[in-house]
Amino acid sequence: MTSALAKLPRLSGTAAELEAVKRVIGADDRSVLLRNRFTDRNVLNSEQVAAARVLMFSTHGVFGTDFPEAAGCLPDAALLTSAVSDKAGVFLDSAQILDLKLDADLVVLSACDTGNPQPVAPGESGLPSGGDALSGLARSFFYAGARSVMVSHWVLPDEDTVNLMRVFFERLQAGDAAPEALRAAQLAQINSGAADPLQWAALAVVGAPQAR
Repeated sequence: MTSALAKLPRLSGTAAELEAVKRVIGADDRSVLLRNRFTDRNVLNSEQVAAARVLMFSTHGVFGTDFPEAAGCLPDAALLTSAVSDKAGVFLDSAQILDLKLDADLVVLSACDTGNPQPVAPGESGLPSGGDALSGLARSFFYAGARSVMVSHWVLPDEDTVNLMRVFFERLQAGDAAPEALRAAQLAQINSGAADPLQWAALAVVGAPQAR
């Protein structure tokens, strides 16, 4: 498993992305689980996570079938968390997410391929998810109580995500609904010179928050 995960690229922009969002929304340090604080246990036991109206995860999305050499060692779908010790878990998997009991209007999954159906193993055909349009990872957040989820359909370049998320949360703070805020952020990316769709078009908002 260790050798498989070592192939994942380093996410140099993750901390910058979360810090930018923290500044926009005026969150305190307790609201941001970075580095050795971003563990599956801390997420699962956090009262702030359970009560949050907006949650954001900026990390790797890990799908077991992407790593056939580690078959049986990796979960079908998970978010990669921090390894704080040799015995600590490094995944927040779909089953754990179901235990979160969320009350979130929006969960932002700034991680690769979170909107795609669970991939099939080499040599197989069909969709293990039963033909659903979302990965098991994304669906788990809906089952856990999220009313909408921002997902990705491919790997968004790390350096482009920082500004995109900053503008997205600025628009949310200004009162835009999530789909409109995402559209504004994508247009800002285009206008800044990131015209290649690979740099801005990976993300989509699925679902809608309930009226309150």
